[in-house]
Amino acid sequence: MRYLGLMIFCTLIFLFAIVAGAVTVQITVFCDGDLIYDSAVTVNKANPTAYDALVEMGDAELVDWGTYGYFVNSVAGCGSGWGPAFYINGAESSAGVSDTIVGDGDQLLFIGQDSETAGILYLDRVPDSVDKNESFQIRVKERSVWSWSYDQPSAGAEVTVGNDTYQTGSDGWTEEITLDYDGFYCVGADKDGYISTYAPYFGSVPYVQVGAGGDSYCAITGEGASGRRHNIVKYDES
Repeated sequence: MRYLGLMIFCTLIFLFAIVAGAVTVQITVFCDGDLIYDSAVTVNKANPTAYDALVEMGDAELVDWGTYGYFVNSVAGCGSGWGPAFYINGAESSAGVSDTIVGDGDQLLFIGQDSETAGILYLDRVPDSVDKNESFQIRVKERSVWSWSYDQPSAGAEVTVGNDTYQTGSDGWTEEITLDYDGFYCVGADKDGYISTYAPYFGSVPYVQVGAGGDSYCAITGEGASGRRHNIVKYDES
């Protein structure tokens, strides 16, 4: 009887360890302009890594580089000679998947391509507040997930301010914008093939306060997976 009780106790401790070590993360993969994978996986392991999450996912080609850890050659069938870029919770990871400890609720984002480079739009110049009928401009820039040196004005981006849209020129600036009513106007930028500025992985949607503020004016409702528009750029860095 004593041994039976000990066995039950050990079993309970083992089950508790498994439950306590359960970590659920979201894995999202963009490839050549498309969102191709977006699903949660659960890892039952103490101190799990992004590598463990990919193993649990079951659709990643991982190459063992010995003391350097594992290189992600492809995820969900997307990859090339360099593999996809790895972001965690909206920021580029400072370590590889083998050395990145993940916690419950973390967002693992892999941005890959089968041909050209992938990139992200961002709002470079947006005023925090303006007066009614005061003219202002917004500048949009684009950066590469691969190259720190690629960071330039984004031409042809569609900028939404409240309920209206504006196009950026070759210098990344919109035309002059004026707003007629007090309130808070949300701002976002889209461009075919790019990750939008309001993708949920890269921060919240900024607002411009007009006059004393008040009502919220926002036409950015999003489309597609997770209620957002998801796009990725393909461009020639040369």
